Amino acid sequence: MQTPRVLILAALIGAAYAVAQPDSPLMPPQHYETCSSENKFCIVSDPREGTTVFHVSGDGTYSEEWSLPNWHRDLHVSNDGIVVIGYPGLNLLSIPDATPNSTILRFWRNGKEIREVPLSEIIRGKKLVRTVSHYSWGSTRGFNKDGDFEVATADDRVVMFDGSSGDLVGERPKAE
Repeated sequence: MQTPRVLILAALIGAAYAVAQPDSPLMPPQHYETCSSENKFCIVSDPREGTTVFHVSGDGTYSEEWSLPNWHRDLHVSNDGIVVIGYPGLNLLSIPDATPNSTILRFWRNGKEIREVPLSEIIRGKKLVRTVSHYSWGSTRGFNKDGDFEVATADDRVVMFDGSSGDLVGERPKAE
């Protein structure tokens, strides 16, 4: 009787597909805007024009503070104008780039990079989650109410970095 074999094979293929976690292609570069939680600073990133950080005055007037020459997919800005640029592949790290020294976060202040955060400060050991063609390392969450930048890791933690320096300041279990 072939029916049980077919069902078992179908179940195994379905389970393998679920475990492999297929990757979805990233959206093509497009115009992107985001502001700090209190709308004191905003970032505009455009594939043709690059990335610009604006200070927003009390009357809502934007004044350009500084800019970067390139478009960025994962951007966050604090209420004091600190910018964090996340990994360009978002949560997916290409397999050849998956080294402890891979830069995952870049902290910027007043147009100058103040710190690069390597994968080794975010993920301990080899706790990356393998997908079909990448590793999932985690995802950026943004600045919390204390001004620290939060990252949710693939190994179920939240890692926090000082917003003004980019230094690692702590971690906690990820609350679902």
